[in-house]
Amino acid sequence: MKTVRMMKTRVIFGGKQNFYKRLKGNITNEEWKDLRSNQLYARGDKSKKGT
Repeated sequence: MKTVRMMKTRVIFGGKQNFYKRLKGNITNEEWKDLRSNQLYARGDKSKKGT
């Protein structure tokens, strides 16, 4: 049941508050895109044979 609930969860990249600022016009479209373009990276755990 937990996985079903997680599938319905919505994610806003760039931050929820920034999303609402964009809707209200407090930040420009370019600023919004800059906030959303941050790179994500994952680091493996050596004990679990990650890199």
